[in-house]
Amino acid sequence: MIHPIPPGTRDVLPDEMRELRKLQESLLGVFEDFGYGEVRTPTIEYADVVSRGDEGSAGDAYRFFDDRGELLALRTDMTIPIARLVATRFGEVAPPWRLSYIANSYRAVTPQRARLREFGQAGVE
Repeated sequence: MIHPIPPGTRDVLPDEMRELRKLQESLLGVFEDFGYGEVRTPTIEYADVVSRGDEGSAGDAYRFFDDRGELLALRTDMTIPIARLVATRFGEVAPPWRLSYIANSYRAVTPQRARLREFGQAGVE
């Protein structure tokens, strides 16, 4: 391969992408049928939010500084960003909160079988 990709990541080619998109649409339909509304959160969070939410996976986060010197991290899973979203945006909304998502998450791990650096997640919270 002339230009390899980092271990633990992968390209998704057209045939597989069509299958993946159908699966995602089916999942979202089921989530919606059960009253879950789709949300999207930033791929980047403040590193202290990731650490506060889950110190275990925070050690696996890709961390970097922004132009103001703030320490940022790529999300390591979706639960922490959803919890932050609820805490900051749903204070006036009475529970239950039924939220769904489909997104990629990232972990700075040594790639092994079933441990990817970039992986998709779909779920409800």
